[in-house]
Amino acid sequence: MRFTPARLLVLAIVLATGMTGYYFGVFIPRARSARVRQQRAGGYFYGGDLFPLWLTSRQLTESRANPYTDIATHAIQIGVYGRTLDPTRPGDPPPRYRAYSYPLSANLLAWPLSLFSFHRVQAMLALVFPLLAIAAALLWLQAFDARVSPSLLAVFLLLYLTSYPVLEGLFALQPTIVVATLLAAAGWALARGRYWLAGGVLALAAIKPQLTALLTAWLVMWALSNWRRRRGLVFGLAAFSAALIGASEVVLRGWIGLWLRALLDYRQYTLPPLLPLVLGPKIGWLVALALLALGIAWGWRSRNASASDPNFWLMLSFVLTLTVLALPMGDAIYEHILLVPGLLVIYIHRGQLFQPPGPRRWLAVLFVGVLFWQWVTACGLMIAGSVAPALLASPSAILLPLRLAVPLPFLVVVLVGLLIVSRLSQAAAVLPSA
Repeated sequence: MRFTPARLLVLAIVLATGMTGYYFGVFIPRARSARVRQQRAGGYFYGGDLFPLWLTSRQLTESRANPYTDIATHAIQIGVYGRTLDPTRPGDPPPRYRAYSYPLSANLLAWPLSLFSFHRVQAMLALVFPLLAIAAALLWLQAFDARVSPSLLAVFLLLYLTSYPVLEGLFALQPTIVVATLLAAAGWALARGRYWLAGGVLALAAIKPQLTALLTAWLVMWALSNWRRRRGLVFGLAAFSAALIGASEVVLRGWIGLWLRALLDYRQYTLPPLLPLVLGPKIGWLVALALLALGIAWGWRSRNASASDPNFWLMLSFVLTLTVLALPMGDAIYEHILLVPGLLVIYIHRGQLFQPPGPRRWLAVLFVGVLFWQWVTACGLMIAGSVAPALLASPSAILLPLRLAVPLPFLVVVLVGLLIVSRLSQAAAVLPSA
C-alpha cells in the first residue's frame, strides 16, 4: 500500500490517539495507584517536577529562605508526596531525594510563577508547556532548514507531542521543556547569524547545566575559531551569565557553594547516566570517552563551518545526543526531547543511511522500528485491552510501549556517529591528494 500524505496523516492521528489514551488512561492511573500503595500520593502528582522550583522561588520572594537546606527538602517532599520521606519505610527513596538542585538563576526566571498559587500555575502551564514544545520543534525545523509539506509537518508534530518523553515532560511540568525550547531558539538564532541572541538564550538555558555544558563548550570553541564574526556568541553568553549569577548572589549570598554541595549529594541518590547505567561503569565511561573523542575530532574538523553548513548541524546533533547519554540521570526519559536534532539529521541524510546495503542500512531499519515501537505497541495494547481488560492490569503489558525508550538514544548516536566517521574518512582521503 502506498503511503500518500493523507494516509500518513490518518495513520499519525490513530497512533497519536492510541499513545495519548495509553499514557493518560493506563500508565498514569497505574503510576498513581503505585504511589497510593506507597502512601506517597498526598501531594502534587501533576506538575511534581516543577513544584520544587515554584516553592523555593516563593520562599525566596517572601523570606529569602535558603533552598538548599534540609528544611526546604522536607517542604518539597511534603508538597510532592504529602509527607517527608522515611528511610525506615520499605520502598521510600533516600531522605535527601527531591532536594533542590537547580542553580539559583532558575529561581530568578521562575519568579513570576511564584506570584500565583501552584494550582493556578498548573492550569496556566497545562496550555503553555505544549505550546513551548511545539515552538521547540518548529524552531529546530527552521534552524535545520528542513522543508516539509504541511501534511508531513502535521504528522511530525502529532507524533512528537505524543511521544513518551514529551508526554512525561508535559505531565511533570518538567523544566526541560523550557530548556529544550531555549536551545532550539539558540539554534534558530545561530542559523540566522544572531550571535548575541544565541549566546544570551544559551545562558538562560543553563538553568539545567547538565543539558547545556557540552553544547556550550563546543559553541565557544566554534566561536573562537572565527572570533571577528562570531564573538557576539561569547559576549552574549558572558553578559547574560554574569547578570544571572550576579543577581542570584544579591538574592542569596554564597549560593554557588551551596548549589555545588547539593549537586554532589544529588549524584549519590540518583541513577547514573545512561551509558554507565546500561553498559556498566567501566565500559560505559570508556564508551563516553570514545564518543567524546569522536566529537572533538569532528568539532575541530568542522570548526570553520558556518551555521548554514550541514557539518555544523551534524556536530550540534551529535553533542546533544551525547549529552542525553552521558550527563542526565538514566531514568530521566523526558531529557530525550534533546534527540530531536539527531532525528532531523537522520531524516535529512536518510538516503545515505538507508540506501546502501549492509550493516548501516540494517541499523537504520532497526532505528525506525525502535522509534515507532512506542506508538504501535500503545495502540495495540489499547485495542487488545478493549477485548481483554485483564491485560491492562498486567505490569509487563502496561510497560511494553516504554521498553525501547532507553535503546533509542544509543541508536541515534550510532547513526549520527557513522555519518561523522564517513565525513572524517572522506576528509582524510582528500588530504594526501591535496
